[in-house]
Amino acid sequence: MRVLIIEDEALGAERLAGMLRDLEPGIEILGPLASIAEGLDWFATHPPPDLLFLDIELSDGQSFALLSALQLRCPVIFTTAYSEHALKAFAWSSIDYLLKPVRRAALEQSLDKYRHLKATLGGDRAPVETLLAQLAPPVELRRRFLVQRGQLLRSIDSSEVAYFEGRNKLVTLVTLAGDRFAVDYTLEELETMLDGADFFRAARGFLLRAAAVALVRKDLYGKLQVQLAPPPGRPLSVSREKATAFKQWLGS
Repeated sequence: MRVLIIEDEALGAERLAGMLRDLEPGIEILGPLASIAEGLDWFATHPPPDLLFLDIELSDGQSFALLSALQLRCPVIFTTAYSEHALKAFAWSSIDYLLKPVRRAALEQSLDKYRHLKATLGGDRAPVETLLAQLAPPVELRRRFLVQRGQLLRSIDSSEVAYFEGRNKLVTLVTLAGDRFAVDYTLEELETMLDGADFFRAARGFLLRAAAVALVRKDLYGKLQVQLAPPPGRPLSVSREKATAFKQWLGS
């Protein structure tokens, strides 16, 4: 079994690899990789692994961006220190969700679940798409937002959204038409509600749709300067670490 580990904490990756070798003799450990950028480079030159252990919080962003950019179709077991990511993890048809520090007993249960699913679907040659369809119950993603201005209520389809902007603990929904409405969600909560193929956390204060991107310019330091329409009133800069994932998402 070929297992890829993507984990930005070296000691955590080493510990996970050690437990996997103990529990699964003959296993081939690939990686570890430490970032979204490294993951994109790796998958560009390697076939998908049999199983992927994926930390959610990586050095250059949340790993959902990697899955979204690649439209990856391989079994995933998420690892994270934050339980609030569980809903979105299962939206990606993950086999399991392990809280750090990963315990041996929990890891063994996750591997047993993977083996059972493979056996149920016909052994190691079962189509990955068939396997993924069995991994998790469907999660309903948010398609509409009810917003209020004064005494008026309005329902906004997610396709009308240009971006969400967070500033000073206030999150604003900005439509493609330029309307702005306060919403009672954090950007982190919105990430779990929305389809990662449509929305990208470009920076700490921005969660945006591709339709809002008017222009992208690469600066001398490898960062991406992004012009949005309608304009947010402050510059948006995508870090060098996130630039590759952003470009992959924008072109997918």
